[in-house]
Amino acid sequence: MINNLDFKYIAAKNFLCFGPEGIEIDLKKFGNIIVIEGKNFDDVNNDGRPGSNGSGKTSIIDIITYTLFGKTLKRPKKITHRDVINNKTGKGLCTEVVFDNYKVIRSRKPDKLELFEEVSGEWIKKELGGMPDTQKEIERIVGLTYETFINVMFFDDTNSYSFLESDTPTKRKIVENLMSLERYRGFSKRASELVKEANNRIKFIAKEYEHLLMEVEAYENRVTEMESQENKWLKEKENELSFLEKTLENLSKELASTNVGELLIEYDKVQEEIVVLSKELSDSEKKYLDLQKIVEDAREKRNKISQDYNSTLIEAQQIKSEVDSHNKKIKELEDDIEDLNNLEIGVTCKSCYGLIDSKNKTHAEADYKEKIEAEIQKINSKKEPLKDKIEKAKKYKTNIENIENVIKKGDQTLDALNAKIKNTREKINEKSKVEKPEVGIQEKILEERIVETKKQIEKKKEEKSGPSPYIEIIKSATKEASSKKKECNKKKKEIEKAKKELPYYKFWTEAFGDNGIRKFVIDGIIPALNERISYWMQFLIDNKIQMVFNNQLEETIERNPANGDPFIYYAMSGGERRRLNLAVSQAFAHIMMLSSGSSPSLVFLDEVTSNIDENGVEGIYSMILELSKDRQIFVTTHDQHLQQLLSGCEILKLHKRDGFTTIAV
Repeated sequence: MINNLDFKYIAAKNFLCFGPEGIEIDLKKFGNIIVIEGKNFDDVNNDGRPGSNGSGKTSIIDIITYTLFGKTLKRPKKITHRDVINNKTGKGLCTEVVFDNYKVIRSRKPDKLELFEEVSGEWIKKELGGMPDTQKEIERIVGLTYETFINVMFFDDTNSYSFLESDTPTKRKIVENLMSLERYRGFSKRASELVKEANNRIKFIAKEYEHLLMEVEAYENRVTEMESQENKWLKEKENELSFLEKTLENLSKELASTNVGELLIEYDKVQEEIVVLSKELSDSEKKYLDLQKIVEDAREKRNKISQDYNSTLIEAQQIKSEVDSHNKKIKELEDDIEDLNNLEIGVTCKSCYGLIDSKNKTHAEADYKEKIEAEIQKINSKKEPLKDKIEKAKKYKTNIENIENVIKKGDQTLDALNAKIKNTREKINEKSKVEKPEVGIQEKILEERIVETKKQIEKKKEEKSGPSPYIEIIKSATKEASSKKKECNKKKKEIEKAKKELPYYKFWTEAFGDNGIRKFVIDGIIPALNERISYWMQFLIDNKIQMVFNNQLEETIERNPANGDPFIYYAMSGGERRRLNLAVSQAFAHIMMLSSGSSPSLVFLDEVTSNIDENGVEGIYSMILELSKDRQIFVTTHDQHLQQLLSGCEILKLHKRDGFTTIAV
């Protein structure tokens, strides 16, 4: 944002050489060329005449720069806020600048920065929450940085803050500020930060991804290890079971070799069969009872549905009878109409015994048809209920048939179970008749060992077929590995997404960077800038020196352009450099005008003719005249030739006495 920067009023108290009486300058009371003359009565020469230096001429410029930016024109990094307070008063500093419809007041001891906006002829203070925020708002309104501001408004004999004295980054910033391109620099910086953030994020996620891969590998290794342990455990159980079965076989052989061993083995075998048969009998009896309950429930359900089926059939038959009755009535009415149509005019009606004529015949026929229509409506009203009843009866019938099939199959299964139960009981009774043989001590011991071995075998089988002690560990490790794989996939997608965003950020970094849109805009203004420099050089050096900028803002200087003699800026004299910088500064003011439609209303030229010959002075005078067509020019000079040329212009007189500068009346 760049405002018109039309400066109207400046004032200062206890600032630099200005004391408690202060100084006020209404810029609008002056014309377009003002010569500032100063007399320092604190520094009187031998002939009694007061000196000129130190009278406060340059301090007028400082009022503006300090009020707006909190910096002085010369050595802003060396002169602190404490240093600008008048050393005789030591407190109560206050400066004021009015431009456009804004007023800025800066104070020290007490410290204060105030911004006012003129609304309907009244100054309204903008409450911005403190000096830093107020400073930021002032710079936003001015629209120029401190460096750009002084380059287009102020010019002295030192060249110290001039454009050509600046390094390349500063030059670029000044031009970008003039063209209101700083926001693109901010965009570029933010895009660069986003690129950095994206790269850091990719690195961070990649580390997480690698860590997760290591965890997945660790869990998968854990699963493999536990599965190996489980297989080893199963092998051990198989070996133990094989050993027990071999032991049982040997014990059985040993028992069979005894006197009653075979009988005892046969007896034990029968007892085992009885146990198995008893288990089968119990299971069959339970199945029989459960199935019997299901069949009984099915019969009850079938009976209930059968009742509903019969009721529905009856209801359907009743509706059908009503429909048949209505159809019969319609047939009778149709017969009556036919009989009526067969009667001749003048004949006595068989129903009412009245004489038939055309009028009552038509009326009677209409009456019959109306009654027929009424009967048809009654039939139609019963069609849907009859259809519903018929559909319902069909569903009931289907359900009944399905349930009867279930009952039939259930009865068949019950018969089979009953036969199986009976057969099993017979087997148990038959085997129960086998008596245990009389055994000796040796056979008894072997029998007990066989029984114990069989128990151990059953226990080993249960252990082997049951869950292994490693199953939960394997499940947990497998679950963790799966979970970590999902996290890996998620991180991988995040990395891919971040990598896809990276070119986008890089594009904007380049687009808003030094070689992007800012360079494009600067490239566009270079011809106008060079043209304006050439325009001012015709006043200052009669085009004996030519200077042009390339799109990198690097200057090329030629002496006697027709001969193409190259020249280096720092090899030129101070006066030549000063005139070049003056041409550049006002060329930039022109560029600012082209870009924003406005430029500062003031130009301060402070001793710009030092060490410049009369021809050069006359060139600067011609430039002053040209500048004064659009802007207000303040000139300070000791150059008698320039003073003579400016003799008809307005004069602002400053007198310094006892350490304080005031305006002389």
